[in-house]
Amino acid sequence: MNEDHVRTFLVVYRLKNYKKAAEELFIPQPTVSYRILQLENELGKKLLIRGKGEVRLTEEGRAFLPHAMQVVESMELGRKAMVKLKEGMLGKLDIGISNTFCSYLLPDIIHTFIQKYPDTQITVRSNNSFEVIEAIKNKHFELGVTRFTIYDRQIMFRKIITEPLYAIVPKGHPLIDEPSVSMERLLKEPLILFPQGSQLRDTIDMCLNRSGHPYEVKYATNNMELLKSLIINHSGISFFSPSYVLRELESKELIKLPIVNNPFPPRQSYIVYRKNELNSLDEIFIEHLLRHIDLRYANL
Repeated sequence: MNEDHVRTFLVVYRLKNYKKAAEELFIPQPTVSYRILQLENELGKKLLIRGKGEVRLTEEGRAFLPHAMQVVESMELGRKAMVKLKEGMLGKLDIGISNTFCSYLLPDIIHTFIQKYPDTQITVRSNNSFEVIEAIKNKHFELGVTRFTIYDRQIMFRKIITEPLYAIVPKGHPLIDEPSVSMERLLKEPLILFPQGSQLRDTIDMCLNRSGHPYEVKYATNNMELLKSLIINHSGISFFSPSYVLRELESKELIKLPIVNNPFPPRQSYIVYRKNELNSLDEIFIEHLLRHIDLRYANL
């Protein structure tokens, strides 16, 4: 059913006159007549009768009237909903996030986003990067954040941050006054790392073995809060990108030290989504995420 035809029917009914309806709608009077005729043909019933001086409804027109009003009202509500979605005021986000990003960067990003767009519903699932990518491909999430990319024609990756690995030490550590520290000196400290088998630990082991630096891991744990507490309590040092310890760096409980001839490759994070399937709300969230990260890292 054509919305213009229904709107024209309602205007003619309200004004009781084809000519006045044409003037209000800024269309020729024959167009008004044509629209009414098309609507009547579609419904198979006469809706309006032209009498002396005015137009009146037929019985069928009277029965159709409340439904015509509902059609126009529904279209208006639909338009308003689409505008709200475009402006980020309404909608739902389904996001899959790698575990590290979820724990240390996402809470503040979501908090500030909901403050700005309170009617948005957000569902977040924490997975490793492999699982996030598979879920995006299988349409379980609209957006994801991963630590790496793959080649797949169905999905797109957009880099959101590149982070060097730093030596992470507690405040008051003897090395914090150094502008940068050699790996030989750092490896004299007790090391606290993730257990073997984690992506970050495997990267650290590979790089240290390749560079020929002897080292010994004093503590290994997959509990990030325990690991940070051990460093804060001067039990040892570790190697992380800033996103793992962002709050502690901001509070100065932990200090990041640049490494001379850093053997570790930078760690990168990416937004991932299905090609050509971003809606307006997705794009608004991505821009919010990028601005938030830029502001947080500018202060480190």
